[in-house]
Amino acid sequence: MSDLITIWSFAYQHQMITLRAQMEAEGIKTYTQDELTVQIDPLYSNAIGGIKLLVDKHDARRANEILAEAGYLKREERKSGQLLQGLLNYIGRLPVFRGMDSENRILIVISLGAVAAAYIIYLLTLCF
Repeated sequence: MSDLITIWSFAYQHQMITLRAQMEAEGIKTYTQDELTVQIDPLYSNAIGGIKLLVDKHDARRANEILAEAGYLKREERKSGQLLQGLLNYIGRLPVFRGMDSENRILIVISLGAVAAAYIIYLLTLCF
């Protein structure tokens, strides 16, 4: 199976359907994650990060162009999204993170950063 990446996340299914139709009209095969969970109980949407719209990584550039044309992305967001995706891909190559999805990688990296920052602040309070 090809590598899939999340290009956008939606709170509700009706929001995702329009963009998915635009992507598929352009010949981009799309997939969804957590769509049925949100259909069953919409209150879970925020807890699980909404309905994720995924595309093959080879279609990501064109998908981002469609997102920009549809008004979902501004130019600055496109660049930061590519930077974040590059960082996630780099972290994913590390043996510890191999096989984890992007959301878990982000959570672990942010948690480790927060712990490191708290430790540095603790050490600084000991010095003063």
